[in-house]
Amino acid sequence: MKNLRLLLIPASLIFLSIASVSTFAYWFNETNKNDVSIPVGAKTVLMVEAGGQTGGKLVPVGRAIHSDEIESVQLTYNVELSDKETITRPLDLVVTSQNILISGESTYSNYVVIDIVAPATIQNESVTVTVTVSLMEPETEAIADALYGQTITFEIVFEARV
Repeated sequence: MKNLRLLLIPASLIFLSIASVSTFAYWFNETNKNDVSIPVGAKTVLMVEAGGQTGGKLVPVGRAIHSDEIESVQLTYNVELSDKETITRPLDLVVTSQNILISGESTYSNYVVIDIVAPATIQNESVTVTVTVSLMEPETEAIADALYGQTITFEIVFEARV
């Protein structure tokens, strides 16, 4: 009986470890999915928070001096049409950003640079859209301090036009 208990304890720990890793892997995959399905002729709007994905503090370009500071955040989206079986020719893909806020305020939003790289068209295959977020160098130290490590939120608008 004692041998059975000694065997059950390590077996239980191994089982719990496997279950925990599997659960985390599934959760991580589900929460970090950047798949976007867009209808033809309508806009799809995503609310985005830049910075939380990296674990670092977003700082203006040229100001990262510590290991926990980053000068840009890159987000990647796999975009496809929601009704692609009816599409017989490529459609124009328009991707824009709007409603940029820094910690919920628009005061210094003009310092946020959002660079969107997307193909000009979309049809039956998914395409990759890359969004890079960075902060311009501010004119004063006070503005730099106000920007340092703040949460940047904005909307990305995807549209497939006929």
